[in-house]
Amino acid sequence: MWALTKKLPSREGRPGISSRLEEAVPSVEPSSPSFLHGGSYGADCSGYVAKIWQVPSSNSTLGTDAHPYSTASFVYDASQWSTVSRGSVKQGDALVYDSGGAGHIFLYDAGDGWGSMWAYEAKGCSYGVVHDLRTASSAYHAIRRAGW
Repeated sequence: MWALTKKLPSREGRPGISSRLEEAVPSVEPSSPSFLHGGSYGADCSGYVAKIWQVPSSNSTLGTDAHPYSTASFVYDASQWSTVSRGSVKQGDALVYDSGGAGHIFLYDAGDGWGSMWAYEAKGCSYGVVHDLRTASSAYHAIRRAGW
């Protein structure tokens, strides 16, 4: 059963993105099988973003455990997304960093792109996919799915 971990007031966003973001937040299990990276690490951040963004376009089923991307792909590959200013982020945009093979990506929901923001992110076994308030260091840059 899927449920929100937190409920926010309605806000302007892209049609359909709110329900897709909320659908992917498990209420009980910390790791969602739809975004498993493999092994015992739990919910995978790049898999979560790929599923929500439906990249590639065949990656539309939340229950299928496959995606071709890593955080490095989201940093450098601009075929289906492009960099946007953190000051102009919109619901469903992503913030990503990758440095020397270590990285993370999460989806922006609401708030200040340079300060406190609500985000959806896959944080691994202990947390799973969560919707929570967070900040992001200057190492992160914002990207937007093409066509959104």
